[in-house]
Amino acid sequence: MTVHARRPDQAAAVARLVDGAAGPWPPPAGSWDLLVNATPIGMWPDADRSPVPAEILTGRFVYDLVYNPPATRLLRDAARAGCVTLGGLDMLVAQAREQFRWWTGAEPDEQVMRDAAVSRLGHEAPAVRTAGA
Repeated sequence: MTVHARRPDQAAAVARLVDGAAGPWPPPAGSWDLLVNATPIGMWPDADRSPVPAEILTGRFVYDLVYNPPATRLLRDAARAGCVTLGGLDMLVAQAREQFRWWTGAEPDEQVMRDAAVSRLGHEAPAVRTAGA
């Protein structure tokens, strides 16, 4: 596994945890299978920004943890490049579900949480996009 990050020292620290290597930012085209955006780049109100140039979107999967907007520029560019894409709403809902369980000991209704997030954000989350779809 190679970890790429905007801050080389942080990439190296994470890479050590998984017995991997640190690589340059942005990752070169053709060097990755899974790209995960864990930055706020592309989140509203800067929704027209992407953390990486479209030219490097040559891998298989792109997961953008940003959930507002649901279809970020990164996800749109990745889908056009043929990547399978996944937005951040699922992560937001999963985190809320776990936090509710930890704090209350009760099992939350995931759909209620999803509906509340969608309502608050004022949009529907796009489905996972598969290559060629």
